Amino acid sequence: MLTCHSHDVSLETVCEATGEEVLRGAGGFAAPSLTAFYLNLDQEVARRHSIEGQLAAAGMQAERIHAVDGRKPLPAELLAYFNAEHLMDAGALGCYASHIKAWQKILRKDLPYALVLEDDAILAPGLPQLLTEILTTLPRGWDMVHLGTAPDRAVWEVARVGSRRIVQFSRVPPGAVGYLLSRAGARKLLKAEPRLWPIDTDTRRPWLFGLAVYGVVAPPIKHNWSVPSTIRARGCKRWTPRRGWRAAFRNPIRNLQGFLFNWHRLGSTRWSFCLCVNGALKVRAVLRRWVPSGLPAVPGRRLQRLMHAAID
Repeated sequence: MLTCHSHDVSLETVCEATGEEVLRGAGGFAAPSLTAFYLNLDQEVARRHSIEGQLAAAGMQAERIHAVDGRKPLPAELLAYFNAEHLMDAGALGCYASHIKAWQKILRKDLPYALVLEDDAILAPGLPQLLTEILTTLPRGWDMVHLGTAPDRAVWEVARVGSRRIVQFSRVPPGAVGYLLSRAGARKLLKAEPRLWPIDTDTRRPWLFGLAVYGVVAPPIKHNWSVPSTIRARGCKRWTPRRGWRAAFRNPIRNLQGFLFNWHRLGSTRWSFCLCVNGALKVRAVLRRWVPSGLPAVPGRRLQRLMHAAID
């Protein structure tokens, strides 16, 4: 397996000087304690109590980011990050702007990395220890780690943390309910061109920012779908083509740039394997739709195992 071992001998000295706790993984990698942020609108008091209660129960401290209400004019320091012709409704615009505030905070505080949460996140038991183990196991040069979305395409395992796996995606899944972001990742995200699409789309396009993105299977953070979405409550989603001929010219996810980026990140062998598995998944989906219910079911367990391919 690919395991990261740091040889930065100055890290402990820095942590001692700043009073930060040093976290150590089994591989000997030392990391400063984790800083967390959560995004919350001022009027969403119940959500704030929910996420703060979970954090307190987990023994974690987090700083609240005052989320942006997209129905109101954006703060001047955020205007430059958005294209005037953007395709976001008020809710999606405010959500994206709120995440940008968290990224700015990472750079302003000069943090090596941070955990970013939305206020409708559900945290798994033992999250602090799990995050420590993830941070001490990640490959060098990581920028972002998705913690809240299960992949719906083939992945390639690069390391294990207990029963969970750190993976590379053949296609990054949507969602930004919880993720780790490095200082380098925050810097890359904040240097990109003005945004046109919602954050759920842009985080699926690592080639746009040059991000080294990983994920965790099974995700330790979930989206609480039992509470109304504050994004959907603040405006109807604008329709954009994702399939068909129109999508071929306007789809932000499937394009040549993304193909070349994924080929480079995964390597030709891994990419080709994931392509075959993803093709088989599509065939199975089509067969499930068209094969009469009386016929034998399409095999799925083997595809599921292949979908989460492992490397030793």
